[in-house]
Amino acid sequence: MLALGAAIGGLVSGFWGIYPAFVIDGLTFLLSALLIAQIKLEVRPSLAASAKTMAASLQQYMDGLRYLAKYPDILFIALHKAAVSLFMFSGFQVIQVAISEKIFVIGVGGGISLGLMFGVNGVGTGIGPILARHFTGDRDHSLRRAIVLAYLVGALGLAISGTLLDFGTLLFGILLRGAGGGLIWVFSTQLLLQLVPHHIRGRIFATEFAIFTLSSAVGASLAGSLLDSSISISGLVWGMAGLGLIPAALWLLWLGRQKASE
Repeated sequence: MLALGAAIGGLVSGFWGIYPAFVIDGLTFLLSALLIAQIKLEVRPSLAASAKTMAASLQQYMDGLRYLAKYPDILFIALHKAAVSLFMFSGFQVIQVAISEKIFVIGVGGGISLGLMFGVNGVGTGIGPILARHFTGDRDHSLRRAIVLAYLVGALGLAISGTLLDFGTLLFGILLRGAGGGLIWVFSTQLLLQLVPHHIRGRIFATEFAIFTLSSAVGASLAGSLLDSSISISGLVWGMAGLGLIPAALWLLWLGRQKASE
C-alpha cells in the first residue's frame, strides 16, 4: 500500500499539480476514518476500569519507561526504528524532493519522479522482510542477526543512490534502501511482540513511536539544513550511507555481548 499510494500521489501531482493531490489526499483520510469506524474492538475489563485522568495516563507511560530501563535489550530493540529514520529514511525523503526538482525531473515539478521514488521504496519495504523471513523464520537469534545485514543493505542502497548516475540506478539504490529499512522495521517489531508481555506492550510501542517521531524530525531538519549548504546532494547521500553503519556496529556489539554472557 505504501508503494501504491506513493505512486498514485506522484502521478496525480505530476499530471495535475499539487492542489488536486492535496484534495484527493484529504478525501482518502475521510474514507479511512469511515472504514476504521466499522471496527468492533473489545476492551479488556482491566483497561476499561482503569483511571482515565491525565495523571493516570502519565503514570502508565512512566511504567513503560521504567520497563525499558530495567530491560536494556528491549530498549535497544525499540530504538531500531528511530535509528533507521535518523540515519537512512527521514533525511533522504527530504533529499528526494531536491533530486526530483533539480536532477531527474519527470512531470510537473518532478511529481512523477518523486512518486516513483517513493513507490519503489514501498516495494522494497514489502519484499525485504518477506524474503528475509524465508531464512530466519521466527527464531530470535536469526531475526537479530538479520537486522545487522539489513543495515548493510540499506547503507549499500544509499551509496548506490548517491552516485546519481541515472534514474534507473537511483531507483535500484532506493529499492535496496527500502528493503533494508523495511526488514529492520518488521523484525524489530516482531522481536518486541515476541519478548514484551502483553500488559506492558502498548506502552512500549508508544515510547518506541515517540522516539521514532522525534528522530524523524531531527533527521529531516538536518538534511534540509545541509541541502542549503555547499555540500552536494551526492555527498549528503554518501554521508548518510556511512552513518547508517553506526547502528549496525552498535547492534553487532550488543549481540556479541549477549552471546558472551550466555
